[in-house]
Amino acid sequence: MLNENERKAHILIVDDEPLVRNVLLELLGEKYECVEAASAEEALKRLQNETFNLVVSDIQMSGISGLEMIPQVRRLAPDTAIIMISGMQDIESAIRAMRAGASDYITKPFDFEHVEAIVARTLEHQSLRLTKKLYENRLEEMVAARTEELRREIVERQRAEEKVNRMAYYDSLTNLPNPALFKDRFTHELGKAGGERKMSATVFLALDRFKNINDTLGHAAGDELLRGFAERLAGCIRKTDTAAYFGGSEFALLATEVSSAEDCAKIAQKIKNSLQKPFACGGQELFITASFGISLAPVDGEDCQTLLKNASIALHRARQNGGDDYQFYTADMHERALKSLSLENNLRRALERGEFVLHYQPQISAATGKMTGTEALVRWVHPELGMIPPLEFIPIAEATGLIVPLGIWILQTACAQNAAWRRAGFPALRVAVNLSLRQFQQSNLVETVSRVLAETGLESQYLELELTESLLMNNAEQTIETLRDLRNLGIKISIDDFGSGYSSLAYLKNLPIDTLKIDRAFVTDIATEANDAAIVKTIITLSRNLGLKTIVEGVETEAQSKILAALGCDEMQGYLFSKPLAARALETFLSERQSKTFNQFNVSPKTEIRPNI
Repeated sequence: MLNENERKAHILIVDDEPLVRNVLLELLGEKYECVEAASAEEALKRLQNETFNLVVSDIQMSGISGLEMIPQVRRLAPDTAIIMISGMQDIESAIRAMRAGASDYITKPFDFEHVEAIVARTLEHQSLRLTKKLYENRLEEMVAARTEELRREIVERQRAEEKVNRMAYYDSLTNLPNPALFKDRFTHELGKAGGERKMSATVFLALDRFKNINDTLGHAAGDELLRGFAERLAGCIRKTDTAAYFGGSEFALLATEVSSAEDCAKIAQKIKNSLQKPFACGGQELFITASFGISLAPVDGEDCQTLLKNASIALHRARQNGGDDYQFYTADMHERALKSLSLENNLRRALERGEFVLHYQPQISAATGKMTGTEALVRWVHPELGMIPPLEFIPIAEATGLIVPLGIWILQTACAQNAAWRRAGFPALRVAVNLSLRQFQQSNLVETVSRVLAETGLESQYLELELTESLLMNNAEQTIETLRDLRNLGIKISIDDFGSGYSSLAYLKNLPIDTLKIDRAFVTDIATEANDAAIVKTIITLSRNLGLKTIVEGVETEAQSKILAALGCDEMQGYLFSKPLAARALETFLSERQSKTFNQFNVSPKTEIRPNI
């Protein structure tokens, strides 16, 4: 029984002899769909319009021969099989036909069974060849598709790797190299510079007062400022240099192949000059400055860690100088840094060990000469180093955050001492306690002050909190709200060192405060400088118009005292009256100036009062 493929096979029989065509049509017509052509020309024309599985053609024909027809069939129908018909005497032509591209050949006279077998075999081979071709085409498509898929996967993986590498070596906020990449480049450049004996510079820089901007305008504005500064920094350096972001407000710069310290100074100055234009942040224009610390290789170190450390030490010195400055590392800075680190370590244990004491400096009425209050000043008595000046340890306490627990201890101790004096019958005195920026920013400040007053039993009107002018100018709305909450407790608020900062009078009039404490800078030459006297007089007049009291600090001579009294200040404080005194010494001072007040309470001025803390 014929299979489906055999019935459907389409055969073109080509021969210029009708008898041969009829024999083949009769022989093959039962199994296949056969079409005849009397010449090669007719066959080629049909092949242009029809599709055949097989062409059976005589080799020798008038016009185009069968051999000449083969390449044209291959061009028109490359998937069509070809069988050549050859006479026995022309077997060489059949072989040539096979070489030209024929699939097989049959000979004359026909052996019908042989012809049927060759046709069936050729059609089967043609079918297999087509199936193979389809499979190969499909396979090629699959390979091409998979190749494209793999290519996309490779590209995506490369992009992912690039992203991971960038995340590993670049900061996402500033798009600058991070410390890891900086140190890698640093090590590479340092080795190269060492081999060629070239000098390189490490510049560690930080934006001045960046924390105030973050706290006032928010972190989004701070991030915007960092991005803007990073762009300007990148625009200030050479292609051979590397700028990196180290976090916070700190950046680092590796300047290669510098010939002198002057070159480094020019780099720092170029960056400083780029900051003369304002930054647009949080809807405002901000002017900022930066501080720089510079170390040179190989003079100040031969490895990345040492040079960065030394540049950081120099940066610290620049910031101590008030910022907007650059400093080169020197050996004595390292010694000071070690001393500062030692102080910090000792400072962390000093509070636990009870090494802090309070001294009290009297505040004197300009009208009566009597003592009206006192300012509590902390002192550190180290068991080995002795008395350590506040100027040495207070900045460290503020930088490390230790000022918060230390400030609470000062507040607790001062309030307890003043309450003890009150219970012992001493005259009512205010005690003034300084608050740092960190303390003032504590969310529980009001609760802490209220708790201390309750625990020590001190009436709130005898506590005064001193805040610096610059602190009060920071975050106006929150500052005013906190001050109002503090005053609602009944305590007094004073602005310390007034005139040394940048006060807004429009802002000042809205502050819930009680006292302006005039900075000592206007007192030193008040007897000889008319401008200082005029400034003090202006502040006193302003205070009176605002309903505020004035205290002048730093009074050291009788001449200063008389001028200040004449100008109308309310109270004075300074070494003319007394240096800061320990609690027992202050009691003696108080009894000598106001003995009548003591007699009213029938209390001996020699009574020792110790706070219950």
